[in-house]
Amino acid sequence: MALDIIIAEVAAILGAVPGIGRVHDYVRGLTTDQDFRDACIDEQTKTLLAWMITREDTGSEQDGVHSTRDKHRIVIRGYMGVSDKVESEKAFQALIETIRATFKQKRDLNGKVYWCEPVNLRGPVMGMFRGVLVHYCELVMIAEEYPA
Repeated sequence: MALDIIIAEVAAILGAVPGIGRVHDYVRGLTTDQDFRDACIDEQTKTLLAWMITREDTGSEQDGVHSTRDKHRIVIRGYMGVSDKVESEKAFQALIETIRATFKQKRDLNGKVYWCEPVNLRGPVMGMFRGVLVHYCELVMIAEEYPA
């Protein structure tokens, strides 16, 4: 499988999660406030809620004379606007767990890869994103390509 097929499937699975917000199959280079609003503001809730998917690295292992296993580290970067009034940190934590549970049911990414390791979490933390206080996390999975 090609990497673009894997990332597209991760985006499709992520996009099907209820209340997910905006999903992008690459890391956006948001240089203007309008770019930021267009890419990251959820149309339904009018709040910042966005996810960007990329490959962090790929390792290859020789597995026999004419066979290699490629292991792509896929990273989903999540951003949610902070609102203490509505306890946004709790909502972000719950959404993270919903995403992790969704991918537990899709360990072969709907047949697009040989196997995926469970989704691991980096963060969550609070930080600034284009001048907005956000909850931020990285969800990391290893998607393994292997000729069947």
